[in-house]
Amino acid sequence: FEAAGSTGSAYFARYGSTCPASVTSYGVGCGVLAGPDSLVAQGSPWTGATFRSHASGLPANALAVGITGLSVAALPLTNVLPQALPNCQLLLVPELLDLYLPAAGAVTASLAIPNATSLAGQILHQQIVALELDAQANLLAAASSNALTLTIGSF
Repeated sequence: FEAAGSTGSAYFARYGSTCPASVTSYGVGCGVLAGPDSLVAQGSPWTGATFRSHASGLPANALAVGITGLSVAALPLTNVLPQALPNCQLLLVPELLDLYLPAAGAVTASLAIPNATSLAGQILHQQIVALELDAQANLLAAASSNALTLTIGSF
């Protein structure tokens, strides 16, 4: 909280962040007929708030796994899931997994960030892996989105 100036007895103040939140995208998604999986931020990762991201281009009959981690990686997804499509990459080291049910080829992932100033400046990475299923719920293919790097901000 900074005093920005005054006129007479009225004071004007400006509320600013000492650690701004930011999001950057890295890597590329791979996909199926719907197109490459794409992950975009729907806001910024602030302490005490819920960060949301939106993945699109997912198969119609699929589950989506939201992956959050502390470190980047470049691992062929076929090393983890043999059903993965060619050129799909796991772009981070998994620390937290969330399961989502996509609707109309898209999903909104959310990550609650505690209201702890000690998290300010911490970096997280996020990616979505789509698991395409057949009518009997057998895994047909796996595809991955690009990844996001989140720098947690605090006021």
